[in-house]
Amino acid sequence: MRFFIGVISLFNVVLVVAWQAGIGINVTPSLPKGIYMSVNELPVHGDIVKFCLQDKEFIKIAHDNEYIGAGVCDSNLRPLLKLVAGMPGDTICIEENGIYVTPKGKNIACVWALPRKEDSQGRAINSQLENGVIAENKVLVLTTYSGSFDSRYFGLININTVSKAVNLLSF
Repeated sequence: MRFFIGVISLFNVVLVVAWQAGIGINVTPSLPKGIYMSVNELPVHGDIVKFCLQDKEFIKIAHDNEYIGAGVCDSNLRPLLKLVAGMPGDTICIEENGIYVTPKGKNIACVWALPRKEDSQGRAINSQLENGVIAENKVLVLTTYSGSFDSRYFGLININTVSKAVNLLSF
């Protein structure tokens, strides 16, 4: 029994040290499964970013509906990994066939899947995402997986809460 408790304790220490070093594991279908590490670079369109949910309403939704597992964020949830789909100055236009994101100064939009009305368990889920220009301190984070819990639901997030992440190993 002592051995088992020791192994669990060691595993928890390794997880905390890895998190402090900027290393995390993705096991969800939102992005390729693997090991990711935060890097000290400003993210741009298409980059992977790591962040902790900050909005109390969506922390509660994520916890109550088990969208995000237990982790090392202040909310006691796991950090999220998403793609940067929109940066400050970009335009978001939600149409009946998708979310159109037009980068500032460009004439062509990238189209992303619309938010679902219900989650995979049939529970209603609302979207906080709105049409408009992304503010200077915000970023839009999405993935190509339509079942992802991302900005389709919790809206724009503060850009200073994200860190660029790179995939070290996929499995």
